[in-house]
This record gives sequence, structure tokens and C-alpha cells, in this order.
Amino acid sequence: MRSHRTSTQRIRAFVLGASAALLLFFGALGTAMASHYDLQDVELLPEALRDSLIAEGVENTEQLLMILLERQGRIEFVAKSGLDAAAVEKLAQTLELMQINGVGPKAATLLVLSGVNSVAELAQADVDSLLSAVIAINMEHAITGADPDRENIEDWVTRAAQVKYQLR
Repeated sequence: MRSHRTSTQRIRAFVLGASAALLLFFGALGTAMASHYDLQDVELLPEALRDSLIAEGVENTEQLLMILLERQGRIEFVAKSGLDAAAVEKLAQTLELMQINGVGPKAATLLVLSGVNSVAELAQADVDSLLSAVIAINMEHAITGADPDRENIEDWVTRAAQVKYQLR
């Protein structure tokens, strides 16, 4: 039980420190992104970690993206969360893509599994190649009930160039 408290305390200290730094860096977090979700409504994290983050005040995907935006934040999150570096990087990429209006957790997961590692890459993507990759990944992993169509992919590629925050 003691190690659980220690882990929770470390997460609390990390979240508070990261939030303070982000408030100084970004001014205020009041600007909503296109697609942010309550953490309790998405299956991006192990349940215990999600619950710990929520208890510490990280309640939505926008707030979690702000923590993971900088490489140092991702390194610290690996140490505090128990997730490995690859899982944290994939999570950060997914959250970054979720800023795009119309890209939710499932579409972002499809994009990441299709090899899109950033909004910058998505903005430069060939629509037809990406559409083929997304359909193949969805067929293999059954992430969404219906495949995105060419119009969706074109829209995502266009909107990717307008995203406010990019992983650094």
C-alpha cells in the first residue's frame, strides 16, 4: 500500500509542476482544441493511470497533451506513469492528432498505426496512399466500424497544417 501512495504522490507532484510550467509557458489553458475528450470517456490509458491523472486534475486529453507536448514532459511521464517510452510517444502522437477537428481517439489511433507520427507528417501526406494504409490497418485491427473515406483523409490533411500545438 505504501508504494501506491508514493506513486500517487509522485504523479501529484509531477502534474502540479507540469501544470504550473504550462501556465507560465502558455498563459492560460482556456483555449479549447478541436477534439478534446474527458479522460474517463476514452480508452487511451490503463484504468489505474487514468484514474490517478483525473484525481490529480488532468481531466481531459487537451490537458494531457500539454503535459506531453515537450520531450522533457514525455520523459518525466515515462518515469511517473509506469508506461514505457514507446507507449508514451504513441500516446503523445495520438493526442497531437486529436487536435484536428473530426479526428477522435479511434481515427487518431488509425493514423498512428498507419505510420503518421505527427500533424506535420499528416499535413504532407499523400491522400491516396494514406487512405490505403488506413483502410488496411482498420481491416487488420478493427478500430472503427467504418473506414474513413477519401474526403475525410483530405480534410484531415488540410486541417493538420492549421493545428495549434505540435510535439517538440
